[in-house]
Amino acid sequence: MIRPLKTARFAAVACLAAGLTIASLPISPALADSTNLVQNPSFSSATTGWKVDTSVSTLGTTSVSSNPAALVRAKSSNATVALNDATNTVRGGKAAVTYTATARVRSNQANLNGQLRVRESGTGKTVSHASTFYVTAANTWQSVSLTFTTTQASDLDLNVLAWKVSPGRDFIVDDVTLVAKTPTVVVPETPGYTLSDGCRLNQRGVGKCAPLVGAAHGSNTEPSALEASLGQRLGVRRTYWNGAKVDAAVATAKADVAAGRIPWISFKLPYSWAEMAAGKGDAWTRDLTAKLATIKGPVWVAFHHEPEGDGPIEDWKKMQERLGPIVRNGAPNVAFTVVLTGWNQWYGQTQYRIENIWPNTTVDIAGFDIYCFYATWKNGKFRTGEESLKEDYFDKVSAWAKSKGVAWGLAETGLTDAASKDFPHWLETTYKEIQATGGIAMTYFDTTLNTDDSYNLTGGQKNLDFAAALKMSPTFPKA
Repeated sequence: MIRPLKTARFAAVACLAAGLTIASLPISPALADSTNLVQNPSFSSATTGWKVDTSVSTLGTTSVSSNPAALVRAKSSNATVALNDATNTVRGGKAAVTYTATARVRSNQANLNGQLRVRESGTGKTVSHASTFYVTAANTWQSVSLTFTTTQASDLDLNVLAWKVSPGRDFIVDDVTLVAKTPTVVVPETPGYTLSDGCRLNQRGVGKCAPLVGAAHGSNTEPSALEASLGQRLGVRRTYWNGAKVDAAVATAKADVAAGRIPWISFKLPYSWAEMAAGKGDAWTRDLTAKLATIKGPVWVAFHHEPEGDGPIEDWKKMQERLGPIVRNGAPNVAFTVVLTGWNQWYGQTQYRIENIWPNTTVDIAGFDIYCFYATWKNGKFRTGEESLKEDYFDKVSAWAKSKGVAWGLAETGLTDAASKDFPHWLETTYKEIQATGGIAMTYFDTTLNTDDSYNLTGGQKNLDFAAALKMSPTFPKA
């Protein structure tokens, strides 16, 4: 929640806009021994589904014994020419799958060398598999085959290439196949969840995926009416609770998971930070954890977010170090998160700097409450500026998060009605900046609670901007 008296709220930042291209959804292949995954493998539909580098070669078809085949010709001497699938033959393939690829090749001249090649192109490095062929006689078909096992979840790019081809030499290819074989060793899929774009989250709802867009709505108000107006359900829902509201928080989290949202819940504690750090709150924490573990989906939990200025920060840090292991060891579906203001960690007092405040325990997600303060007032002065959040915050947060091996996201953000008028696409831009710097969530503060500024979604362009950002993001599956 916003607390205007906090130093973190005095960072003057502002707003930009840009465009985004959304990639097509991945398609997973069926693991059937007899299914050829190649499109137009015998060129009965001319060159549909195939391409060449037009700066190097031309692509057409020819007829051999009344059967069509691909014909590739070089434009210059000693060229490497490649017949390539226009779209990767396998998209969203799994690791540890064995494939066999085959093709027939020939030329109107003797002594032609080349390869049948498949390249894995995934989140890791590109891995090539190839089998070399040698055409020793003119106008004679030669078969080439390749069997390989994928090393990573990846797309598969299939091509047949020839080396040192000059104008006048025909490179002819036909009957290209790629068949998936069921692995002899079945690798069990780790528990987790698949987003609408095919990206995979782990059991705690964390992964290297496009950011989920969510919101804190009203006074823990159920957001289905808001979602209907936006045209897509929230990916994350922020709610806020005190220590006496465990059962209500758990019930709300269950409803969110059933509706296809990841609950990001924040608790104020039943005892002081020092008492919690000393163990007085262990029973409360174990009770909460056991109840969260019954939810059939991921839950993100934070304890006393935005602690700066609320008490001795060393006690808060020790409290986090005490509660984190209880949560993570007791509920494999719960991500332990720590939520800070952001400004204090890079621009504030030494005691709140990220290197001093960060708990010495495993944290799944670092959350930051960073707002656009363009067109707001501070100490009687109207704040302006035209900077995005990326340089001042996201670049710094991203580098730090990578060094710690922790995921990060915006636990709260927002802009005023006045800022929205001057920067009508700020939320779209901010989403793209978060995505570019590796954040996993962008959660909007859609409420009038604890703030005098108009951060809530008040209709008009601000709502359209938020809806556009929401539709850029993937959705979480309903339970």
